[in-house]
Amino acid sequence: MENERREEMNHRQQNFAELIQAGISASDADAFQRISRSLHKLDESLCNGFVDWRGNWDEAAEMRAEKRSNRLEGKATELAQKYGFIAYHQSDPRGWSLYLVKPDQLGQYSIDAIYNRGIGVTPH
Repeated sequence: MENERREEMNHRQQNFAELIQAGISASDADAFQRISRSLHKLDESLCNGFVDWRGNWDEAAEMRAEKRSNRLEGKATELAQKYGFIAYHQSDPRGWSLYLVKPDQLGQYSIDAIYNRGIGVTPH
């Protein structure tokens, strides 16, 4: 467990350095990582569903999660534009949630097809 935690921290630090190297300030790199962690948790919850203590679907909780996800996407987009990136939220909880792509990387493709060519922001 300790090795796992240490590996996670090392991975986060490497990702932080990659964001800094791309010209992103330390405070904004930290903000991107926090947004990615939050989006990842929401993606897991949205995938698993929301049930109340009786086992009934909790539609209100799902709506709150979707609104929060939209707000986080907006923050990521705003920050990304500051550095000339496009923020992409990949909502499958099995992968990383947030990617930063330069517009010139798109070429003829949609961002859905090539988002992983950008910088992944670790959710861990």
